[in-house]
Amino acid sequence: MTQSSSREVPDPNAGLQDQTPFTRAGTAIGLAMTLLRVGALIAPPLGNALAVYGARMPFVLWAGMALLGLAALGLLRRKTQPMLAGSV
Repeated sequence: MTQSSSREVPDPNAGLQDQTPFTRAGTAIGLAMTLLRVGALIAPPLGNALAVYGARMPFVLWAGMALLGLAALGLLRRKTQPMLAGSV
């Protein structure tokens, strides 16, 4: 018997697609993906450079970066649309 595993990964662009006008969706997703890649490129070396000051310092940096990201998400305005009966 073979065992396989699968997991569902949420689409990080789903919110952008819902909140962005159709004419600017490509730009918004491109910007979001660029910032994601820049963060993934910069954060590990920067955090590892802080390891000289203590083993916890990289995690302090990364936690601060996560808090900044959450604060930025909190500043976004979300369009609310009334749910219609029978809509999913």
